[in-house]
Amino acid sequence: MARIFTLFFSLTLSIIFSSAVLSQCPDDFLLIPQFEVTETTEFYASNTNLLGDTIDLFMDIYAPDEDTLANRPVMILAFGGSFTGGSRDDLIMPTLCRQYAEKGWIAVSIDYRLFPASMGSPDSLELIDANMKAVSDMKAAIRFFRQSAAEGNPYRVDPDFIVVGGYSAGAFTGIHAAMIDETDDLPAGLEGIIANNGGLTGNTGSMENQSYPSDIQAVLSFAGAVFDTSFVDATDPPIASLHGLADETVPANRGQAVNTVTTFGSQLLHQRADNIGLRNVFTPIADAGHIDFWLPFLFVAQKAAFTAASDQMFRELYCGISTQSDLFATANIKLQIAPNPAKHECMIYSIGIEQPQNFILVNTMGETVLQGRINRAKQRLNLAHLPSGMYWLRTEGSGESYPISIQN
Repeated sequence: MARIFTLFFSLTLSIIFSSAVLSQCPDDFLLIPQFEVTETTEFYASNTNLLGDTIDLFMDIYAPDEDTLANRPVMILAFGGSFTGGSRDDLIMPTLCRQYAEKGWIAVSIDYRLFPASMGSPDSLELIDANMKAVSDMKAAIRFFRQSAAEGNPYRVDPDFIVVGGYSAGAFTGIHAAMIDETDDLPAGLEGIIANNGGLTGNTGSMENQSYPSDIQAVLSFAGAVFDTSFVDATDPPIASLHGLADETVPANRGQAVNTVTTFGSQLLHQRADNIGLRNVFTPIADAGHIDFWLPFLFVAQKAAFTAASDQMFRELYCGISTQSDLFATANIKLQIAPNPAKHECMIYSIGIEQPQNFILVNTMGETVLQGRINRAKQRLNLAHLPSGMYWLRTEGSGESYPISIQN
């Protein structure tokens, strides 16, 4: 009972003290598509590849149009392609960036240096080196926006909140940019590769660019992995991941990424995050391969669940709500749901509700799949019979809907 009281007390304080920050976040900001999007392209840095050729690096910047915020959070994403191919304007990145920009992000698709095609297929050390070169490039892109913010802020960015990530090789890049730091005990081979690429800050970008910080506030990963889960510790940024458990290109567990280098996929990365108390969102898709979840008519419910949960986590981080749990907390909330995402069951905690209320649970089609009555401060909800997906709990008294991601 004391634990429940402490939970409610800490949540109440969080809501009260974050209200000033929340007032700067419009309703549904970062959650609901609501803006038209404009696109521009910028040169951000250059560096040499393994052949000594100078590679100019560009980024496509997708910005919400006609919004009124002075500063917007930044999401920097990188494309996939095993570090040997791909481009910032492939079939995936423009769509993904537009989706986030429509919700209020400055969403960015970046170039990064690729392993030269004339050198054939990279071996394991060459692949790690290509990853670290991409990390160096991504950190220069981060600093580009911090420098722009200091020089008039033409993109109206919030330099204190930058999320990185991407798909496949791009996700590798974001994860390692965020998770490897001076606190990690790195193997000698990796430490040498990092040193040869300019150290932890990288060697991409002008001297002025490199004078700005490249710290990261959160990570978004699609089919990503890490070379060693020991790199992940409780002081690292929160991470949200979507990964197919049938992925043979980048296994979700321990395996050979692109049949070349041993990696630890999202399943193990998030087990590590859970064990050390690092905030995270993970949606595994049982039957999905490496690219299956990008297909428009497959795994719709799972993708919706991941989007809702990760968007909510990013909004909580950006808008100043700090809960250290999976509870959905907003300024006018009357119910709390935990855990969320839920597996088989969840608990409903009622705050400020003076009398019992009827509720319904609806799926993405608007169909009622469960109904009942909330009549206690803490009430268990059995979800074991429902398929995985995104649902909304609606109560008659509040007129509000509360998202529940079910992962059965």
